[in-house]
Amino acid sequence: MGCFYGLNSSHWVSSIQIQSLLFDIVLAADVTKEGRALFTKFTNCKQVLSGVKELYHHIQASGDTSVVHGYMIHSHTFASTALTCNFWQLQASIVIQLQKICSLGSVVIFVHPEHDTKPICSLIAALKRDGWKLSDNMLTFPYYGDSVASTTGLIIGV
Repeated sequence: MGCFYGLNSSHWVSSIQIQSLLFDIVLAADVTKEGRALFTKFTNCKQVLSGVKELYHHIQASGDTSVVHGYMIHSHTFASTALTCNFWQLQASIVIQLQKICSLGSVVIFVHPEHDTKPICSLIAALKRDGWKLSDNMLTFPYYGDSVASTTGLIIGV
């Protein structure tokens, strides 16, 4: 079972379906109305929330202790450094709470290339303090055969 923040391009949904992967999305959030609608349409997820704060509060208050094997985060760009910092602080808290409450085993984080690195470093430090082992990489899409001439940060934690 998995938890997702941010639908992004939704390419991973078709990958799960095409590969017949046993991955059930049980909790999701997206800040956009369109993203929430697509989560509802293309996944079996019953809980699609409207943002990172709502996701954090749901995890703390729902009483659901079902095991969550993975959490995937697709970041957005933000209008200010303060919003970026707040987003990543909440994401660190979500990962830590999911691990404590739902035995979260892994996290995959796609970091928008235009993000300020200071909040990302704070996220990494918070997760490492909590015992997470992390890899932090920059991926270039053309290297993997994609026609999009862009990059993304990729953080994987166990």
